[in-house]
Amino acid sequence: MTLGIVDSGACNLRAYVNVAETLKLDYTIVTNPDGVSECSKLVLPGVGSFGGVASGMVETGLDEAIKAAVGRGVSLLGICAGMQILFRESDESPGVIGLGLVEGSVKRLPVVARAKINIGWSHVNGLEGDFYFVHSFHCESSKPLEVEYKASFGKHEFLAGFRSGNILGVQFHPEKSGKAGLQLLSRLIDEM
Repeated sequence: MTLGIVDSGACNLRAYVNVAETLKLDYTIVTNPDGVSECSKLVLPGVGSFGGVASGMVETGLDEAIKAAVGRGVSLLGICAGMQILFRESDESPGVIGLGLVEGSVKRLPVVARAKINIGWSHVNGLEGDFYFVHSFHCESSKPLEVEYKASFGKHEFLAGFRSGNILGVQFHPEKSGKAGLQLLSRLIDEM
């Protein structure tokens, strides 16, 4: 069972290689569609913008390969912008199309105490420990998901993570969340 770490061109790849090595996982770095077909599980980390991640995936053909793999039952975990790209569209990059694997869209977080971006540690309902967030957009599913984890930015509650069939996502950075993040990644990858 090989875990594929997808290199969309907009991700903190080295951090996930370090995690895979720490957890002693059998992994490969996926840079093209052929690499996707060799994996039984996929992790899609992303940093930066929805449009940046989407563009990198379209240029390499990874978008269609990942959608086909998920359709065959391969499990996919999207992280931060990698979670957002699981949705079809984002207010951050109008006109750019995401993977569309989850129904809904990505919206800007409300401004809280003059802050336009959620940076720092937050508790996530249903998970043990606090997790590190850096984002100014959040996912809104148009249909209920099997499992939903919520966090708060000021008084605004947002989707911090979810599971829907063989698709999982987390908005926070588990690789930057210390022991709690490492334990969560280990558990999610085991459950995939």
